[in-house]
Amino acid sequence: MFTTTSAPSSPSHLTSATGDPETVAELESAYRELLAALGGDPDTLHARVSESCQVIGPKGFRIGRAEWIATHNGDVYEQIGLESLESDVQVYGDTAVRADLQRSECRFQGEVISGLFRVLSAWVRQGGWQLVAIQYTAVAPEAAAQLPGGSASPDRKVS
Repeated sequence: MFTTTSAPSSPSHLTSATGDPETVAELESAYRELLAALGGDPDTLHARVSESCQVIGPKGFRIGRAEWIATHNGDVYEQIGLESLESDVQVYGDTAVRADLQRSECRFQGEVISGLFRVLSAWVRQGGWQLVAIQYTAVAPEAAAQLPGGSASPDRKVS
């Protein structure tokens, strides 16, 4: 086991990780592949998202895999900007938990949604890493004010 800390601007965006370095690298690769596929690559999404995956959006709605993939494969969703400010990965054998702080701006059903979000995702290794659950939680202004550096203000425009 190892623990590493790097600046959020590093290519991996990992702030910290605990686990076998090779396993952490595999998971990070799967995560980056998933992010890229959200732009409309349904084949990769089907490969990286478990059939039983549950998604909870920032407004508390829960949807399943099929609806989440369909949302990212049409005109319903467009990612305008996404910046990872913190990322932490904990690996437990064939299971991993990833906690991110992201500044995001997207268009969903014509509505622009922007701000800071805590994103908690659970992954399992089943012939490759697959997402089994993900929850987006909007960061309240009072919580954002307590973040180090003050650069994580939810009002800052996503770039």
